[in-house]
Amino acid sequence: METRKHLLEKASLSESEVPQITSNIISGDALALKSPPLQLDLEYHANNDTKVSQFAKHSFHCIVGNPPYIRIQNTSAEKRDYYTSAYLTASGRFDISTLFIELAEHLLKDQGRLGFIVSNKILSTSSAKRLRSFLISNFAIEEIVDLSDTKLFDAAVLPMILITTHTQKNNNNIAYSSITESNNHIENAIHTDDILGLITESHIPFEANIEITQRIFQVQRFYTNTPSARANVWTFHNERENRLLSMLRRNSACTLGEISEKISVGLKTTADQIFIKPMTQNFIKQKGFEPDVIFPLFESHNIGRWRYSWNARRDLYVLYPHAEQGGKVVPINLEAYPRVKKYLEANKTLLEARTYLAKSDRRWYEIWVHQSPSDFRLFFPKNKFRIFVLG
Repeated sequence: METRKHLLEKASLSESEVPQITSNIISGDALALKSPPLQLDLEYHANNDTKVSQFAKHSFHCIVGNPPYIRIQNTSAEKRDYYTSAYLTASGRFDISTLFIELAEHLLKDQGRLGFIVSNKILSTSSAKRLRSFLISNFAIEEIVDLSDTKLFDAAVLPMILITTHTQKNNNNIAYSSITESNNHIENAIHTDDILGLITESHIPFEANIEITQRIFQVQRFYTNTPSARANVWTFHNERENRLLSMLRRNSACTLGEISEKISVGLKTTADQIFIKPMTQNFIKQKGFEPDVIFPLFESHNIGRWRYSWNARRDLYVLYPHAEQGGKVVPINLEAYPRVKKYLEANKTLLEARTYLAKSDRRWYEIWVHQSPSDFRLFFPKNKFRIFVLG
């Protein structure tokens, strides 16, 4: 068991003799048996006896964990039905790690502490809206550390550290930290081997460039208000950013969200070397690809102010293995596109290496983020703007 292995490794660093910890470790599917009082029919071995542990409601002082990230579509229909009936926060295309937060509320005493590593998607996705409301109603959120896509430790998701206290009295202030990697060379960066330790020991507010293992990270930490229960997404801004946003709202006729149906990135193939980079006019003619799945690719250098410039001999196309059916974008039937099928199957090993597609119940030849070709679009070459403050 991984838990036992890691605890023994930790203990061996500080103990002269390896402690006996078998009787303190219980393993099982906690989500499967949520009922008051919570009955965990969990087996563990102590003196060769099989024992059953009963965890009473609101009986724990502290819960710390890194819940498993498993998309609901990758579980059995029986489990999906159970989760949606047993958990208030099970909504939409959720992942089961979020259910452990609701389970923690069931187990924690009043003023009990919770510390979890979860996906930062719980701050923004529509499927986590119930969870965000649940957090505000049942916990005082003390600290959030958003690690974004820094890959500072191995995780299947964009991780976030969440620390809360179980109480219905909401704490108005959250200590929020964000860590983002910078591609710029910074001369005066602070060197450290423990970026999280540095943040924990820092005064608030804190803002600095940090260097760790020859990588530069922009770090900021500040106090912010607990989001409103009515907020669709949770975003956090420091005092300077809040002043700027207030000024923009006062002087804006409307927001982009008020005049658009959707704001999104473009295509994300996660295999550009197959779907985009070879797709010149000559390559497409040579392979004889079926034209229904070949589209001109607009990149930032093709877009200007009120104009675009795209040349078939100079610019690239994209192989788009999707089609619109009944208002939805679905993967094409490869049998109807024999030349495209031959090309994709020649690259199947590389495409199947994108294991997250299979885990998301997607086909091996799909583009990871696809957009509808029929959507009306406004293109922007980059997020580039300037604000003039007069007076």
